[in-house]
Amino acid sequence: MARPDDAKAALRALTAHADLLIQACLEEGGRLTEDNENEAALAQLRRHRLVFELDEERQFSQVSRVVSDLMHHVTQSYRRQISCSAAGGIVQELESIVEAYKLAWRNSSRDLHLREAEAQETVASLIDTLREITQRFTRYIHSEFSYVSDLDQRIHENRRALQEAKDLNELFDTLTPGYLMDRAGAISGLQYLLMKVLRRNLDKLRKDLIDATHGLRENLAKLEQDQQARQHSNMIEAFLRHYEQNLSYRPDPGLLEATEHIPPTFCRVEPMVMRAQPDIDDAAQQDDLRELLAGALSRRDARDREREVSPDRAPVAVQDSREAVVAVEPAPFDRAIDYFFDALPELTAHTGKVSTMAAYQLLEVQEPADVWLLGVYGRYQSHLVEGNPPYRGQLLEHEVPRYSGNHEVSDIIFRAAETA
Repeated sequence: MARPDDAKAALRALTAHADLLIQACLEEGGRLTEDNENEAALAQLRRHRLVFELDEERQFSQVSRVVSDLMHHVTQSYRRQISCSAAGGIVQELESIVEAYKLAWRNSSRDLHLREAEAQETVASLIDTLREITQRFTRYIHSEFSYVSDLDQRIHENRRALQEAKDLNELFDTLTPGYLMDRAGAISGLQYLLMKVLRRNLDKLRKDLIDATHGLRENLAKLEQDQQARQHSNMIEAFLRHYEQNLSYRPDPGLLEATEHIPPTFCRVEPMVMRAQPDIDDAAQQDDLRELLAGALSRRDARDREREVSPDRAPVAVQDSREAVVAVEPAPFDRAIDYFFDALPELTAHTGKVSTMAAYQLLEVQEPADVWLLGVYGRYQSHLVEGNPPYRGQLLEHEVPRYSGNHEVSDIIFRAAETA
């Protein structure tokens, strides 16, 4: 079996020509120049399918994608681009392997261990791919797309990242617990891989994706604001250059009069809002600030005096109701629980046991049954804390299948304290 020997030989070739491959992947876009110096290295790398010829007319070879992905992965380079379609392809592959696993399990085939190993490897590959994509969004937020200098390019990259995040979120929507449960079926090995390992990682990665999406939206809003500010600055600079190059230029007032007759369709510019505020740190404006403040205080005092003498503003007597007791009608749900616990001591003394769900039907409670059980159990716990009630409650529960350690309560049975 030659596969281990081939793997060792390929790894030795990578180690022997590591400097050449690193320079090609990180600085030359994956290109290796074909010259006498690199001839032996290219021959050895080509033998293991680590490089290939992209175009016979050009004197260079291209590094294989698996090698470039490795370089960008270990260096956390922005060029580590894994699309959501890659994760979708792994999901399709996982579906095929799961079906093969089920077939081998039903037939007790000798290939069961092989299919189990393939399923475990595919689940691990899917988790790692999704983690790489999600972490790439996080790196985008921290770097703010600094690998491109132009502002328009950064906005383009940010919008593309948001679209990829949306596509990935749609992929997460398909990997629901119901979908995973249907794929796992009753096979314990698949239940462990899909319902525990994969689902736990999907929940964590989806939370990270939501946080990253919020960060990308905030970053895009900041970039768009910078773009708008740059447009305004360019417009101001254009006017300034025009005035500097034409010192005798004076705007024609007739231009403003002409704009009055232009149809609104051709006037799409929003009106400019003029705002100004005093500089409180400027000593030259202190007198103006004092004058403004004195004027504001005088106007306030005048309004107060007017309010005091105005006949329309007669004093209104206010009654102090802070110590008053207001009776509030209890909600029907709380009233039903009160009725139940008021009658519970006598019922347990005469009937021996009382079913909470039977009382739920008798009292015609409108809330769902699980809410009723939760309310009754909470009131019972408060009675235990307050004292020693003349009854004891027992939960009737059963284990939920396929979810180890989870139990579902179907009823609460109350008995007299001396018989419980």
